[in-house]
Amino acid sequence: MQEELKLHEYVRIFLRDIFKNKFIIAAVTLLFLLVGVLYVSWQTVTNTYNAKTTIYTAYGTTTQETAMAASAMTGYSDIITSRKVLERAEAIIGDSKISASSIKKMISTSFNKSSTVMTVTAASHNPSVSIRVSNAVAEAFVAEMQMITDSDRIQVLDRAEDVRISNNGFTGLVKTVVGFGLAGMVLTMAVIVISVLFSNKIITVEQCMDIEEDDVLGIIPFVK
Repeated sequence: MQEELKLHEYVRIFLRDIFKNKFIIAAVTLLFLLVGVLYVSWQTVTNTYNAKTTIYTAYGTTTQETAMAASAMTGYSDIITSRKVLERAEAIIGDSKISASSIKKMISTSFNKSSTVMTVTAASHNPSVSIRVSNAVAEAFVAEMQMITDSDRIQVLDRAEDVRISNNGFTGLVKTVVGFGLAGMVLTMAVIVISVLFSNKIITVEQCMDIEEDDVLGIIPFVK
């Protein structure tokens, strides 16, 4: 019971001191916010753009042929990151600044439920690069699949023509500033809590009873 009372009293003192020093906490939080604003002012707002190209498996004359074509596309989907496909995509783009290794870092793939449509997504800080890479990789993959399967059932369905922002750089900078402010507030509150924990002030009646010296003349009760 004494431990519960002690914890309760400490929590009360923490809240009291935090409220008492609310203006200091606000001032430090504002200071950290200003530091955050100065920090992000040196940063560049960089968005990440996604462009998507879809590849499909044409339906065959029978269900079995369609299933085999879809199975081939999903089974060979890993070759989209192969050196051969990436180098072919690099040649299609024809830009010395966009290498096969950089293309590999940009792309990802996904399938629809029936595995008959594969989406190739290219992510880049440059919207134009996203579109070019997405389309080039799709074309390179289709060309490679036609050579492997000796069939033209796998084709590009929709080429990428626009992009969407997947990561807003401005939002990221705002979050950074808010993070600075929260850090300042938490740090100030932590200092207040630590000062209470290591304070020599008497907080509870039980602490008076534990004093072995004869310096305590009496205890003034707390009355609400």
